[in-house]
Amino acid sequence: MPHRYALTLLAGLMACSSISAGDTSSIALRYARLHAVEQAALRLEDAQARDALITKRYQAFFPGRMTAQALRRTSVADLHWLFRAAAIPAFYTPQRRYVEDMQRVVEELAARGAATDAEHQELFQAMVALRDFAAARAVLQRAPGMHVDPLPIVPAAFDDPAVTAFDVEATADVLVPLRLDVRRGAHLVVVAHPACAFSRNAIEAIERDPALAEFLASTTVWMAPVSGRLHLQDFRDWNRAHPGAHLVQAWHAGQWPQITDWATPQFYALRDGKVVAHVVGWPKSGRREELRALLQRWRAADGGH
Repeated sequence: MPHRYALTLLAGLMACSSISAGDTSSIALRYARLHAVEQAALRLEDAQARDALITKRYQAFFPGRMTAQALRRTSVADLHWLFRAAAIPAFYTPQRRYVEDMQRVVEELAARGAATDAEHQELFQAMVALRDFAAARAVLQRAPGMHVDPLPIVPAAFDDPAVTAFDVEATADVLVPLRLDVRRGAHLVVVAHPACAFSRNAIEAIERDPALAEFLASTTVWMAPVSGRLHLQDFRDWNRAHPGAHLVQAWHAGQWPQITDWATPQFYALRDGKVVAHVVGWPKSGRREELRALLQRWRAADGGH
């Protein structure tokens, strides 16, 4: 079902490439194998199994290749392949180690005058996804010619580990920290994104359907996945158009273990941090009956309240 991979297909496009006849180094061939693993993993229903498979194969294909010492002995052509390889697990997982691999490769390429704006841009977006805005700013300073979204103002309040999501001010690119906690009580969480056509179709259909008015009124959190692009104006536009489905962004994916798959849209019914019902995607026919059943199960888990 296409909607299931609204976000993960982006990674396939990002990593997709062909190995030319001249690229016969072991690094290029290992990258091709990793890319093939990624494409196969996208067909898995379990997102966590997908991510685990990709990271396991990455570690197996490139042991010892990402140290600064090893990179100094690597050709420029192979450094470009290593960067593309590291970008694959960095896209799927919130772990800093893979972004640091990307960073070391870019630094070695830059030392040889061979780092491209595209590589700097990908590293910049990976740092934004880690919410390491200082590191993202440093990348921007090294490659001021790349085309990226301006960095927002991030108040010191984000140092609080209780911050799990953020909103954006209505008239300025200033992030607003949110301390959302769904570990206790009953919550309906919708994972959506304004750049996702399926998410837009979902909210428009839900708002038009009187049978789903109770579902809309009961939702606790509308939240977007962690991303390397913040799309702040798109979020303002969504929230003006859909005040009953105010959409915020996750701070770190690891703070939301209940959300096992961040492809958009998805609908999670939670009780004391446990998933009691889950609906995936938004086909052309909609999800009216599935959402009504989810709401019923959620009410039952909450003792009928």
